[in-house]
Amino acid sequence: MRSKSILYLSIAILALLAFETKAQIITPFHLVNGYILVDAQVDEVKGRFLFDTGTPFNFMLNNNLIPLDKDTHLATGKAGSGQVLEIYKSTIDRINISNTNLKFSNLRDVTHTNFGFMQDSIAADILGTLGYQTIKNYVITIDYDRQILKLDSVFTETPDLMLVTSFYYTNEDNLPECTFTATNGRKIKAYFDTGSLGSMMFSKDYFAALTDEKLLEVYSSGFWYGYPMEAFKSYIIRNISYNQVVFNLKHLSYIQKEDNKISVGYSFLKDYVSVWDFKNKIIRLYKTR
Repeated sequence: MRSKSILYLSIAILALLAFETKAQIITPFHLVNGYILVDAQVDEVKGRFLFDTGTPFNFMLNNNLIPLDKDTHLATGKAGSGQVLEIYKSTIDRINISNTNLKFSNLRDVTHTNFGFMQDSIAADILGTLGYQTIKNYVITIDYDRQILKLDSVFTETPDLMLVTSFYYTNEDNLPECTFTATNGRKIKAYFDTGSLGSMMFSKDYFAALTDEKLLEVYSSGFWYGYPMEAFKSYIIRNISYNQVVFNLKHLSYIQKEDNKISVGYSFLKDYVSVWDFKNKIIRLYKTR
């Protein structure tokens, strides 16, 4: 979500919280319709966090599940899927990420909103999102096949994995961005986000241009990650390349926006083990040997 300046002030405040980076943390996760969910507890409420690199906060809690006061309103924002979010802040006694030593106490100014729509579409026990500020000092390894999440203090090569390519990015945003090249030479911008299943945010004219150039094809229709949706279509861009490695970007939903970017999420990342090195601004893709 992207919102007003007061929201970014809250990010800056949260960033001042001290987190000690351990040598390595390994935890299993639940894969639900393409989303990464990790077991956790907020005060007395147990549930699961959505692991979302696209959330700029440490945590964005779900006040539809966790009883939180709404005395301090921060701003009105919008979720990537379009829902309007009224954002508040509260003090939280403790947040524990299960199966790890990630434990936080006396957290002030923790943001929260109503994530009832995620409870309906992903899981009823969604505590909220675990975001970028919590994980940015780690090297994150995501293995969708084995449903394992690793947090390391430094990057190390893994013998059982074979490097496919490395994505280098320079933007300061928490959403790593790069540029793919289509078969006709067109450059298409994309960003990586674990909180996304995979989508195209194109203007009407840009979408039409890609269609006319025969870069876009319908990949599937009528269904979206287990949900029957009569008017729904997803798309594929075939043989798109980065660093001389060729990929297919498939099962992308279409959202009409002026961004003219692709959100690279589960539909792409699931075929690889991805290693996110935020400090050095590199995302590495691996295949199992």
